[in-house]
Amino acid sequence: MMAAVRLENVQAADDWIIHVFTQIRTPIFNQTFLFLTDFGASKHLLTIIVIVALFLILLKKIVPSLLLFLLYFTERVANEGMKLIVHRQRPHYHPLATETSFSFPSGHSMNTASIYLFIAFLLITYIPFFYQHKRSTWFFAFSLVFLIGISRIYTGVHFLTDVIAGWSLGYCFYLLFKKIDERMLAIRQN
Repeated sequence: MMAAVRLENVQAADDWIIHVFTQIRTPIFNQTFLFLTDFGASKHLLTIIVIVALFLILLKKIVPSLLLFLLYFTERVANEGMKLIVHRQRPHYHPLATETSFSFPSGHSMNTASIYLFIAFLLITYIPFFYQHKRSTWFFAFSLVFLIGISRIYTGVHFLTDVIAGWSLGYCFYLLFKKIDERMLAIRQN
């Protein structure tokens, strides 16, 4: 995908999609998507991570809470490194928000696909209430990831390919840390 974003046809499709999103803007959509996009920002994500980690610590689930922080910092370093390697400029279609870093891959999309899915996994794994409501928990987590990704296109700060790459990479990080937690849980139970 890193090479694909440089192809003329891919860039043309990205430009067209973001142009369509700018054409459907309304004040209520603007407020809604700006509100949603904040839930992918590091400052809000770290607050949520701390709350979930403290809750897990109260339940004596120290390792999963540490893995949550490790996932966040690992994913952030990988995202920043990829942005520096790809060096893709952001869209220029009247953005509703100001961003200063490069565009590819979307950090908000990568953040949410890794962190919110891992939080859902941890809640379902360690808290009976969430296990009993796992379909709703997964639906909420995936919906949040999807809507935050779409918000990045709507607000004009990312192309669709940036968001898809962020989702894909974030999902890979989620799967990796899910597997680590499952292995560590098996070790702790033996």
